[in-house]
Amino acid sequence: METSELLRRIRRIQLASRNLTSQQLTGAFRSTFRGRGMVPTEVREYQVGDDVRDIDWNVTARTGKAHIKLYEQERELSFVLLVDTTMGTLFGTKRRTVRETIAEIAATIAFSACQSGNRTGLILFSDRVEAYVPPRGGLPHLHYLLGQLLRTIPRATRANPACALEFLVRTVRSRATALQLSGFTDVPPYARSLSLARAHHDLTLLRIYDPLETRLPRVGLLDITEAATGRTMTIDTADPKLRRAHRQHFVETQRYFEQTARKNGLQHAALQTDDDYLPLLRHLFTH
Repeated sequence: METSELLRRIRRIQLASRNLTSQQLTGAFRSTFRGRGMVPTEVREYQVGDDVRDIDWNVTARTGKAHIKLYEQERELSFVLLVDTTMGTLFGTKRRTVRETIAEIAATIAFSACQSGNRTGLILFSDRVEAYVPPRGGLPHLHYLLGQLLRTIPRATRANPACALEFLVRTVRSRATALQLSGFTDVPPYARSLSLARAHHDLTLLRIYDPLETRLPRVGLLDITEAATGRTMTIDTADPKLRRAHRQHFVETQRYFEQTARKNGLQHAALQTDDDYLPLLRHLFTH
């Protein structure tokens, strides 16, 4: 991709993200980071409207009256995006491909974290780690981070989320808030890596998928081309067996994704490429 086109795409994403990044989302980031790098300095009696998460239960039990902790910022905190860059992310039948959706979400989160005074890093992965941008703050860094994301050309056909999680644990030593964005389709078992990452970082999983993955449209004979191999085949979309198998594959993939996340106690969500993702981000970072 030429430098001029890269800059135009970064600028478009930046403007779109600024329009979407409301005070609510920035506040949600402050709430998310609160308590993960904050040092309690004193306590006072609870007042209506205080965050119940700040209650000091030891003092409350000792005095018989509810008290909350008052905090002081200890250090800048880190947010790390783990992004799937496989060829499957190029797929899209609506206004955005999976890759474009991931890029917009990553930009929105990065700008929100920056406005909250925190650092953002990036791990690009396929069946291996493709690139790493260490967490830093400031707009120049965010432009560089987005450039890396947009410049990377998908080549691998299969994603291995485990390799990115293990790299995160090895490389980012201080506790960070991490979000892994992927289709999580046909991935090898990664429960052990999730458990390891959860022990070191605050991890959330976000699955991105195209509406066509949920149900095959009935349009008769359809020529499709595999992005990975360039091979073209003709399928009959009216075939009930094919339609059931297509739907079942999506259901099983979604079930495996949800069960794996739940067993490891991880916050997770799934999003279609044509959905409004801002409400989901607000939900993820305020619950």
